[in-house]
Amino acid sequence: MTVDLWARQQDGRWHWKITDADGEILEESRPNGYQTRDQAVKEGRKRFPLWRDNTDWALIESA
Repeated sequence: MTVDLWARQQDGRWHWKITDADGEILEESRPNGYQTRDQAVKEGRKRFPLWRDNTDWALIESA
């Protein structure tokens, strides 16, 4: 399985995500202290659209 590590800086903080070959997010950093997507949804927080926006993401490594 090929995975990619991506990083971006937003609002003065670094965020990262790991995706598979199809672009599906396997793991990602969480803005505002949310540890999981489920926790954010449970607490009524809408998903952050920038989590899936590849515009500003830089590919760091592919393995």
